[in-house]
Amino acid sequence: MLRLFLFIICLTFVTPLFSAIQFYHLGTEKGLTEPRILSITQDLGGFIWLAGEYSLTRFDGNQFKL
Repeated sequence: MLRLFLFIICLTFVTPLFSAIQFYHLGTEKGLTEPRILSITQDLGGFIWLAGEYSLTRFDGNQFKL
């Protein structure tokens, strides 16, 4: 019973944190070169690099560049 109570209390405080997270779908209609991405990484400059089967694309937060 105590575990259930603690679990509910934890959910009460953690749930608002998740509501601040937003996801955006960025596809080929937004400038991505391929619909299938195999790997994603971020460099020290803040750029996100997306590796597809046939290309490597850099995303700066606003636009894609080959």
